[in-house]
Amino acid sequence: MGRAGRRERRVRWVEGVEEIHPGDMPTPRVAMGTFDGLHLGHRAVIREVLDLQKSSGGSAVVVTFEPYPQEILSPERSPARLTTPEEKRVLLGSMGVDATVALRFDRRMAAMDAAGFFRTVLGHLGMKSLFVGYNFTVGRERGGDLETLRRIGKDLGFDVRIVSPVLHEGSPISSTRIRGRVRDGGIDSANEMLGHAYAMHGRVVEGSGRGRSLGYPTANLALDDERKLLPADGVYAVWTVRRGERLAGIMNVGRRPTFGAEGRSVEVHVMDFRGDMYGDVLTVEIVDRLRKEERFADEVQLRIQIGHDVEIARQLLDRRTTTRDCP
Repeated sequence: MGRAGRRERRVRWVEGVEEIHPGDMPTPRVAMGTFDGLHLGHRAVIREVLDLQKSSGGSAVVVTFEPYPQEILSPERSPARLTTPEEKRVLLGSMGVDATVALRFDRRMAAMDAAGFFRTVLGHLGMKSLFVGYNFTVGRERGGDLETLRRIGKDLGFDVRIVSPVLHEGSPISSTRIRGRVRDGGIDSANEMLGHAYAMHGRVVEGSGRGRSLGYPTANLALDDERKLLPADGVYAVWTVRRGERLAGIMNVGRRPTFGAEGRSVEVHVMDFRGDMYGDVLTVEIVDRLRKEERFADEVQLRIQIGHDVEIARQLLDRRTTTRDCP
C-alpha cells in the first residue's frame, strides 16, 4: 500500500521586510493574513494573487505573522496551531507563491495603527495589490477595517481587493471551526475544510515497546512544535510519509489507559513495515478517526481490537487514497 511521496517545492521564506532588497520581489501582489491551517478560504485569497500574477506579471507574495498576534497579546488564550511555520512553508510552496514574508510580531507592532503599520512596516515592500479575506483587520485594537484599508491603499499606491468567504455546510470556513473539528475527532470534516489532510510531523523516539510485544510495533512520535494541535484521543487511519514513501498505518493519540500510562502520546503503527525507525522524521497525514480510545480488560483483548483497527484502516485507505497536497 506504499506510494511515492510528492517532491516538495520550497518557497522563499523571508523573516521581516528588512531582508528584502530592491528587485527581489518586483511588483508585489500580496495576500495578507495569519493563514493558520491554509484552509480553502485562505487558498481562495492566495489564488487571487496567483491569478493576477499570471495575467499581469509581478511577484506572488504572502505576508503573514510569526509568532501569531494572539500568542503575544493573549498567550493564555492563544489556541494551538493547525500549521507550524515549517508546514506552512511547504504548503505555500505547493501553491506556487514566490515568497513568504513572516513579520516578527511584537508589542511594538501591536501598538501601531493601520496607517503606521503599512507605512513603517510594509512600505519597503512596495506592494501594488493587497488581497485579504472578508473579515480581515489590522492595526492597533483591530482598527484597520476594510474601508480603512482602502483609504490607506489609495494614499500609498496599492489597491485593496476583498475575497469572499468559502462556505462549508452553509457557513464560512475558518481556522476556529477547523480547530473545533480536530479537537473533537472530526478529522474527515476538518480535512474537507482544509482542502488537504491534517498532518503532524515529528521524530521517532524510543518508547516502552508495548506495541511490539502485542505484535503491532509502533513508532513513538515526538512532535516538532509543542504548539501543534493534537486531535482528540482515539485511533485514526493515517498515511505515514517516511523518506519520501507514503505508507498505510494507524495512529493512537491518548494516554494508553489499558496500561495506566500518564500523559498523552502519539504512536503510529505502519502496516507491512519491517525495520527500525528510531531517529527518522515522519509526516503523519490523518485521514479519519476509527474509534475513541478505550480501556481493555487485558492485553489479549487489546491485541484483538488492534487487529480489527488495522483491517478497517486498510480497507478505508484503499477506498480513500488521498490525492490531497499535505505538508
